[in-house]
Amino acid sequence: MQPFTFAYPTSGNRPCLLSSIKGFADHAARYGHHPSILVSVDAPLTGTMARQLPELLAHIEQHYGFSTRLFDLENREEIYRKLEPVASRDLLEYALLRPTDGPGWGCNVNVSMLLSAGGFLLSTDDDILCRPAIPVGTTYTDRVVPHDSSTPSLMRYYRNREELLRSVTPMEIDLVAAYLALLGKKAGELLAEIPDEMTPEDKVYLVSPGTYGDTAMGNSVNTVILEGASRQRLHEEGYEQLRLSRNLVRIATAPTVTKGLTFMATQFAADNRTPLPPFMTYGRNIDGAAATALRILYPKSLNGHLGAGLYHNPPVERIAVEADLSTPKRALSELMMALMMGSIPPAEMSNTSERFAHMGQCLQEVASLATGKFVEITHEMVSRLQYPKYLNLLEMKEQHAGESPRWDRDMEQLLLNMEETFREPMSLFDTQGCGLPPAKAQWHLAMYGQLLEAWPKMHRAMSN
Repeated sequence: MQPFTFAYPTSGNRPCLLSSIKGFADHAARYGHHPSILVSVDAPLTGTMARQLPELLAHIEQHYGFSTRLFDLENREEIYRKLEPVASRDLLEYALLRPTDGPGWGCNVNVSMLLSAGGFLLSTDDDILCRPAIPVGTTYTDRVVPHDSSTPSLMRYYRNREELLRSVTPMEIDLVAAYLALLGKKAGELLAEIPDEMTPEDKVYLVSPGTYGDTAMGNSVNTVILEGASRQRLHEEGYEQLRLSRNLVRIATAPTVTKGLTFMATQFAADNRTPLPPFMTYGRNIDGAAATALRILYPKSLNGHLGAGLYHNPPVERIAVEADLSTPKRALSELMMALMMGSIPPAEMSNTSERFAHMGQCLQEVASLATGKFVEITHEMVSRLQYPKYLNLLEMKEQHAGESPRWDRDMEQLLLNMEETFREPMSLFDTQGCGLPPAKAQWHLAMYGQLLEAWPKMHRAMSN
């Protein structure tokens, strides 16, 4: 069996990390699995965590025989030395250290991907607890089904956490086996019938569980733009009361494979035998950017979703922000995804390293433009990507007008703000946009382009 690494990309200073590690270690041992455990931290441990985390890892080694490792900032030198022949020190520090100009957590995921190169990776946020569950009234199945939507699960919002927890049923499931049933498998192996949008050779590279608890979303605009059965349920239960809720159940009804790009890295399993796109290190929705890059670099890739969910329970209950309901997504990752769509390698370019290099060089070329031209091109690409969504929302507004006065107002304001994005290129930058001035956004874009170009060699060096 291929090596399986349980990784925790984290600051290392939230006590919920201890419960998460212990829960998944106990679970793996109960089902006879023998993963290694890696905790990648990007800041010095403080307070009781400086003692409790090493003690827990030592206990797991002694009790279960799992190898464990706490990989802190000092240990980064180990990777620097190994990768020095294939990447500059500046590039490695960009990829593996927390950004100094704003929020970001991708550096620890990149560490985890490099240290698990050549095997399977299960990356878990420190506030994901090993409490598998399915919605009340449903039955678990291990029969894999295809889905033609980016979101292969009903989005169920609740007024409070107690109501949410009553809506799910705990269940016993071998999570490692469930992930391995999908990871690295081709559609022809998994599905009785291949849908039109797939081929039998399409392969699953990433698998996520469902979640229940906090939404894990950085922007609450999703309650405004819900469609189909998810929208119908939200409005039947009361849009006015639920529009700012962060209590969400989103669990697929069966193990699912899809060409859709929905990917949330609260927990994910990766077939890391192949170089997968590294994460951006700045900003939010960097998991969405990674999923977009994956589909471009590997057109025959699929995403998988387990037919069970895990509990997302941050130590402090979060409250959605009213303004986010009508704020278009303008994170740096959104800009990056738009520019990626203009960096698609030619279909005849089949070599993995060449495809990574092509996309990376295209992004670096855009980043090297004069700032005014960079703003112009980025705005054009973002507008091109968002305009079809805008037209779809206009249709939704007309279709559902009058059903909920509050929703009407939220949708109207969202559309006005999207129109501002189309009119004002600078709305994508500084505090009203991605949080960075254009020149700094160019720097991040150039560094990520360099990282993409170097990543296959980095992955290969760490696999050896």
